[in-house]
Amino acid sequence: LVTIYRKFSGAVSGIFLPRATEMSITDSAPEASVRLMTRVGIMQYSILSLILAGFALVGKEFLFVWLGEGYDEVYIIFLILCTALLVPNCQSIGINILEARNRHRFRAVMMCALALANLVTTWFAVSRYGMVGAAACTAAAVVLGQAVLLNGYYWKALHLDIRKFFMDTFIKLLPATAAGSLAAWIALRNITVQGTWASLALKVVIAGFTYTAFFLLLGKKHIARVYFAKPEGTQ
Repeated sequence: LVTIYRKFSGAVSGIFLPRATEMSITDSAPEASVRLMTRVGIMQYSILSLILAGFALVGKEFLFVWLGEGYDEVYIIFLILCTALLVPNCQSIGINILEARNRHRFRAVMMCALALANLVTTWFAVSRYGMVGAAACTAAAVVLGQAVLLNGYYWKALHLDIRKFFMDTFIKLLPATAAGSLAAWIALRNITVQGTWASLALKVVIAGFTYTAFFLLLGKKHIARVYFAKPEGTQ
């Protein structure tokens, strides 16, 4: 499930790899890279936040219909891992920029170091907290490495305005995300039938439509501003 979640992000960023390569060859200004990261990031965030909110709302029923009883831990593990992966997955175009500029050594070394640290912490966590503890250790490694250290590298080495990226991609869309999630939760409360593929499909459609409607209603102005704003210094 987590692999499928990540593939949605990779599919979007892969489309823009030629653009990232072109920008590195022409030595584009950092502002242009931030604009590209933000526009791709918003597209990825819109998709991934819908998946994450949808699973939070109907994930338990999905697992029950698909696998049967006894998989409640899978629900918790998925939410832990995918919440931690949200920022890195919405920044995957940044990895393409690193590769296009041949600046990926720091990330490679960092990932190896964090993988070793994660292996050690997970070994201790599993014996006490089980698979949920292992997921928490992995999530902590992801947040530390790909959400904190890597963004520090983007800022210091590539001179990218990461603060602007976070504001435009995440912070300004949080109200739309919260409203969409709350509205979908309220809509699903009136559906009492459960435990079948038909009821699950109905809930997925209702939750998806409701979330998307509220997300676009509250976020469309900001999204349009990001996508259609002229670069600074142009008329």
